[in-house]
Formats: sequence, structure tokens, C-alpha cells
Amino acid sequence: IYDMVSVFVQDECRGAANIEYVSVVDKYVAFLTIYSNVADGEILTFHAWDASEGREQIFLGTNYTFQSNGSIGTVSSPILIEPDAFVQAIDLNQGWTWISLNVEDADMT
Repeated sequence: IYDMVSVFVQDECRGAANIEYVSVVDKYVAFLTIYSNVADGEILTFHAWDASEGREQIFLGTNYTFQSNGSIGTVSSPILIEPDAFVQAIDLNQGWTWISLNVEDADMT
């Protein structure tokens, strides 16, 4: 499995880990160590890389606050997070003044 989970503070990556299978609990998990130069209070945002799709996903509703020497979840009782959205970056040439997206909503009324 080449899927990964990473943790960011704003645009700075503070930790990343591959998702791995743990047979003892029969689950796929990621063990993350998160770093900071600030003792407490930074907002952590989770991202995931789905290798089978080649897409980055983000967890909009799942933010945690960094705590020095803190711990969230265990092998037998991990925190469960599910992605809310995909990340898509569109690079535009210098001087580009418009963009059009072909988007369809389930309810177009």
C-alpha cells in the first residue's frame, strides 16, 4: 500500500506516514510523529494521498490542536478520520484573467 497520511500546520508539513496493515487489530492505520517549535496551540490539518487514484484528499472537518508530548489514539483505539474533499491545483499562465470550470451539481435547480 502506498497511501499516506500527512499533517500540516498551514502550508508546512509537520509529519507523514504510510498507511500499514496491523494484523493484531485487523485494521489499516498510520503512525504519525508530529513536530513543532511551539509548545502548544497550533492547528493541525490532515491530508491523505490516495495512491490508487493519484489524488490528494483533505479532512476539512477534522482538525486537532498540537500539544507538546501529547498523544491522540492508540493501536487498539485509533482516531478515525475520513476525507471531506479532493485537492486540485490549477496553474495559470502569468497575465491569465479568466477561468471556466465545467462543474455539475447533483441538484442543478
